[in-house]
Amino acid sequence: MRKKELEVYAFEILEKAGIKRGQIVLDFGCGSGAYTIPVAKIVGGERKVYALDKNKKTLDELMQRAELASQQYRKNGHMRRARN
Repeated sequence: MRKKELEVYAFEILEKAGIKRGQIVLDFGCGSGAYTIPVAKIVGGERKVYALDKNKKTLDELMQRAELASQQYRKNGHMRRARN
């Protein structure tokens, strides 16, 4: 599958899971963030998506991708990593 196809698939799954605009979401075991960034686009900029994974390097890479995505979709989502 291509990146765009994966994103469309992710949106379909998230919609079926009941993710809606205005929610606060925890992506537990987020890995590379296949669902994290689409969730942020759905919930909107006034809410947050928390990404949690045991692999710090993966989280750091996800946060870099999230920063790029937030520049493109500033009005659609906001992501922040919870710190210990």
